[in-house]
Amino acid sequence: MHIADVDHLITETSSVALPGGEEVALEPLLAGLRAHALPEGAVVLVCMPNGRNLLRLFFALVEAGYVPAMLSPTTPVLRLSQMAEDFHAMAVVKPRLGEELRRELRIDAVNRHAGVEIGFFRAGTRPVTEPGEVVLTTSGTSSDFSSGCVHSIDSLRANARKHAADIGLCAADTVLVNLPLYYSFALVAQAIASIECGARLVISGPPFIGSRYIADLACHRVTVSSVTPVLMRTLLAHASTELPASVRALTVGGDFLAPEHAAAFVQRYPGKELYLTYGVTEAGPRVSTGRAHESDARRLASVGRPMQGTLVRLLEVDGAAREGELLVHSDTLLRRKIGRNAQNPLVEMDGHTWLKTGDIFEIDEDGYLFFKHRRSDFIVLNDEKVNLAAIKQFCRALPGVLTCRTRSIRHADTVNGYFLEVTVDDLLVGPAEADAMKAEIMKGLKHIERPSTLTLTPVNRQQYEFYK
Repeated sequence: MHIADVDHLITETSSVALPGGEEVALEPLLAGLRAHALPEGAVVLVCMPNGRNLLRLFFALVEAGYVPAMLSPTTPVLRLSQMAEDFHAMAVVKPRLGEELRRELRIDAVNRHAGVEIGFFRAGTRPVTEPGEVVLTTSGTSSDFSSGCVHSIDSLRANARKHAADIGLCAADTVLVNLPLYYSFALVAQAIASIECGARLVISGPPFIGSRYIADLACHRVTVSSVTPVLMRTLLAHASTELPASVRALTVGGDFLAPEHAAAFVQRYPGKELYLTYGVTEAGPRVSTGRAHESDARRLASVGRPMQGTLVRLLEVDGAAREGELLVHSDTLLRRKIGRNAQNPLVEMDGHTWLKTGDIFEIDEDGYLFFKHRRSDFIVLNDEKVNLAAIKQFCRALPGVLTCRTRSIRHADTVNGYFLEVTVDDLLVGPAEADAMKAEIMKGLKHIERPSTLTLTPVNRQQYEFYK
């Protein structure tokens, strides 16, 4: 996939467009990477806001034989440092590299280009990835913040084509991407799928503002767009908000949409299509698609049936009848995981390689998938996966921390946040050090990951070791 061949398909809304339409000059940027002797297969961390430049840079790096790992531009410095180390990254691209970032990441040199700066890490690492690969970052099912799923770009393209076939995406469509492109859902199922089909791609970006979203749909005559369940509820909550006539289909991903909200959309917009999807980053990422606009009331709770060429089975959990952990087999599974304490989610069974998703499903007699709950230790806050296991592991690695625990905060059926209690050695973390410890914890977490309440409980280490 050559960026020159798809450049004309990509545009962006006024809310993310650069002043004066300034674009990153890709050839000088790539020449700078080569001049620093970055070997093929080297990981390049890309921390850019949503927009045309981000997607152009992603494809250009792949085409040049490098391995992009796209991250949120607001990723904390501590997290960036950990990912750089664990991915054996050799460079980082951001709109601007401040002095603190350069110091914390031990950046040796910086190349400046129009709209971006490239920082080169100190020499001494060797690639753990190969040309033609992409690192999709995730903290959803990993036990560590720096988990990365290594995929072939060709398998991502194959997954995108399968998803496009399921929703009828074609060259006549215009697709609006308003979710972050560092999400596999947005990158593969929207951006890459659109380009594979020759559809026109319009890039917007967070934050989601209902009125602006509707205006963008109308202005660009969008036919297909994707939302998360929270964004869908926002649209349904405003009676005056109406989808433009140009929109033929919405897809829902990132989490599971409540059946009553799917029913409300279908009733409010007869004639429009609503696709309920399920996927995990490790699967490449889409697994199944449900056609809510054609479903009966019972199957509005389903995420449909597996995509073409995708097999699923259940691994029994706790002896529950007809329920079990969903295993997925397809030609678009990740190749491997990288990162600190990365665990292999693939298992061999009956001559096939299967992905253990960590999600508990029921499968009905016609092959429809019904999500029940998750095995892994994470919660969903405002459509963001927050990994409590990774947060606890991060805290335990701090000097003076003995252990920690979390407890989610629920209102009705919605998780609104969580409590984080950190037990510390009173000889190392006393009253004078408590505020600094809290600040250190908050500094290492994204905004969405920060607890509603953070408490430090000092204990005597010897007594703790004796009684624990």
